Amino acid sequence: MRERDLSDTCLLLILSGGKIVENMVKNQAKEKDKKNKKDRKDKIVLVAVLKNKSDLVILLSENWYRIPAKYAPKSQFNYLAFYQPALFGCQGKRIQYYARVSNCQITKRGDLLPDEVNHPKAHDDYFRVRLSKIKKLAWAT
Repeated sequence: MRERDLSDTCLLLILSGGKIVENMVKNQAKEKDKKNKKDRKDKIVLVAVLKNKSDLVILLSENWYRIPAKYAPKSQFNYLAFYQPALFGCQGKRIQYYARVSNCQITKRGDLLPDEVNHPKAHDDYFRVRLSKIKKLAWAT
């Protein structure tokens, strides 16, 4: 018999010639690695800045956020967390809200914000990120 130290700090006694047990342990470790990678991949968070109070109103009432296409991240993300800068007063300089991404679509800024059709960036492409239920962090209540 010989003793082996596995990556998850478990000790396993393997009988000489016990290749079946050794392969089974290796396969279990691979499956655990795949699951951990999937869990990490599923929780990629992009922190977005709410530039003004009207962005917060849109977020909470319509469950979407806009990102200029030319500044959108190349990596996929599953969650958005929303940073509120100092202009939010005592509710500023913090992240209070987050949500899981439902889907994204490209559209013109002017279509997203019809009251701002004369905005200099009205014809620029933006991602409209639709969100599931907006959640408030427990400590932020």
